Amino acid sequence: VYGEGTAVLAGDALLTDAFMLAASAELRRPKDIALAIGILAHNAGSLGMVGGQMLDIDSEHRQLTEQEVYDVQSRKTVALINAACVLGVIAGGGSAKQLQAAAEFATHIGLAFQIRDDILDVIGDQSQLGKAIGADEAKNTFLRIYGIEKCKELVATLTEKAIRSLDAFEDHSYMRELAQSLVSRMM
Repeated sequence: VYGEGTAVLAGDALLTDAFMLAASAELRRPKDIALAIGILAHNAGSLGMVGGQMLDIDSEHRQLTEQEVYDVQSRKTVALINAACVLGVIAGGGSAKQLQAAAEFATHIGLAFQIRDDILDVIGDQSQLGKAIGADEAKNTFLRIYGIEKCKELVATLTEKAIRSLDAFEDHSYMRELAQSLVSRMM
């Protein structure tokens, strides 16, 4: 079992490993390596996952506004998904238009994923999810602000926006199916 300090050290090690992998990637152009490291730093740092976690911790004892919940989730879930999507386009030699499309896709699908996760914390089955249900009850979530029905509508709307952003890619059938699976996912 990890203690709090051990989990932080493991996270630090993973972040360092991510930068090492980005720096040693066999990309076609040196500027792609620099771009990849910049994307990773942005999505991991104070404007990304680390900053989002700090906002989340700082807000544990007060109710956040809609914008504040958006800010937290944009820096956490969305930043993680953004890094994965955009780094994939860089590694694949994608165009500037595809980089922009990947970032737009990540923004919409990241929010949809997080909102669906919040819904599943209330209506999900612990054995299917693999985590305790109701753990986020006191947390600042979109579900707390909007309720289940509005959140289901948001997941569908955000998913459709994500899918529309995929037009910059020649073959996006897999990503389209993946995005659509979020609307009804139970795990």
